[in-house]
Amino acid sequence: MSCGFEDAAEMRRAEAAEAAAKAMAQLFERRPVPGQDGSSS
Repeated sequence: MSCGFEDAAEMRRAEAAEAAAKAMAQLFERRPVPGQDGSSS
């Protein structure tokens, strides 16, 4: 953890991208994902 600026930003972006992808998948599939309903946040 030297600077932590770009790292934190990239980590948050990756997390947001993952969450967005999961949300989009849920919207497209219209299928509830067991154990992933607000468990990450």
